[in-house]
Order: sequence, then structure tokens, then C-alpha cells
Amino acid sequence: QLLPREVLELAPNLRIVSRHGVGYDNVDVGYLSSRKIPMAIAADANYTAVAEHTLMMMLTLAKDTTAGDRAMREGDFEWRHKGTLTDLLGKHVLILGFGRIGQRVASLCQAFGMHVSAYDPFVTESPVPGVDMVKDWKTMLPPTDYLTLHMPSMPETVGMIDEKELASMKHTAFLVNCARGGIVDEDALAKALAASANRGAGLDVFKSEPHDHTHPLFSQKRCVFSPHNAALTAECAIRMAKQ
Repeated sequence: QLLPREVLELAPNLRIVSRHGVGYDNVDVGYLSSRKIPMAIAADANYTAVAEHTLMMMLTLAKDTTAGDRAMREGDFEWRHKGTLTDLLGKHVLILGFGRIGQRVASLCQAFGMHVSAYDPFVTESPVPGVDMVKDWKTMLPPTDYLTLHMPSMPETVGMIDEKELASMKHTAFLVNCARGGIVDEDALAKALAASANRGAGLDVFKSEPHDHTHPLFSQKRCVFSPHNAALTAECAIRMAKQ
């Protein structure tokens, strides 16, 4: 934690903690509550940027963009006949976590003609028309083409996507995580990708940050990675500062 109890105790006159962002897992909120110190976040600042980043990863995976770019740089124009590209149109996306980001992702996916299902233990009816809310997300994994995560890091979500869940997904499925590291078991994901059990993954967050670039996950080809920067657009930084 960036602001654990030991650090917060050094500020006896502290009146408020304001996060330049949305996540608060790096602050001891329980301790703040015990001192009746409010925790403020820039709630509306980054959800559009993270949603766009999510769609960027989905499109990159669908169009095998990184491999195509590499082939062009190497002079391999015949790569175009590999047949690895797919459409988003008509695909089924399952969104886990249906807050601001998840809802925005749903709207963007609908614009591409995707069928959207969502799960959130705190949302019973979808604020986004046309989205099917599901009660048991695990039963929805087999038909899912894209699984995208937008849940906070908490005891209930750590490791929620592990070997069992990955095995229940079809071999053409893609996984995208622009939420928090640790929700996905990275060892299990690397093994699933290596065995072609899952087609590819897009990750913006990792269990350990900075990441261990020697982890087997980073040797998988049908993947796209970014350094936890989904919300770090120029416009988002301005919105966060203003809020």
C-alpha cells in the first residue's frame, strides 16, 4: 500500500485523502474510517479512457495487429493469408463488473454489433439497454468469445479467473483485463495460452508491478500488454486534476 496505517498515523491533523484516480486499494481505507477521515476519488475521470483501452485490446486481438505489424516490418506481405483475423460483429462478450467502466465498454461493444452479457453482484438491472445481466457468470464462460474484467481488487476477486475458469472457455476465446492485477491467475493463463486452450489475452494490469518480464506469460505470441496505463491519456489526466 502507498498509504498504509503506519504512514497515515504520522499525520495527526489529516482531514481528507483525495486520490488522483479511482482505485483505492493502495490506501488503508479501514484506518481512515476509524478516524472518520473521508476518502475522495475522481470517480468520473477515467472510465471513458479505460473503456477505450479495453476496446483497443479487443480489436488488437481480433485483428492480430501486433503479428501483422511485425510481419510488415520483416517484409512478409504474404502474412495476410494466415487467416488469423476475426470480426467483433456477432461475437459474445461477457463483462465482469458493471460499474462506470463496464457500462461504457458495453455501449462500445454494442456499437460493433456484439452481443453483451454482464455480471455484477451489486447490479440487478442493466442501466444499458440491450445488455443481459447474468446471475451465474461461470455458466456463461463456454459460449463467451471475449471476457473482459472491470472489478476491483478484493478478497472475493483475487484469483477468480484461474485454471478451471480458463479451461471452461472455448479455444477461440480472448481475455482482457484492464481492471486490477491478481484477478487473473497469471501462471494458469500462461499455461492455457501455451497449450492453445485460449486464443489470446490483453493485459494492462499485473499481480506484481513493475512486472516480471521473464514470466512465461510474456513469451506468448497472441497477446497484447500495456504498463497499467489505460487511464493515462492526456485528457484523462486533465479530468482527474480538475476533479
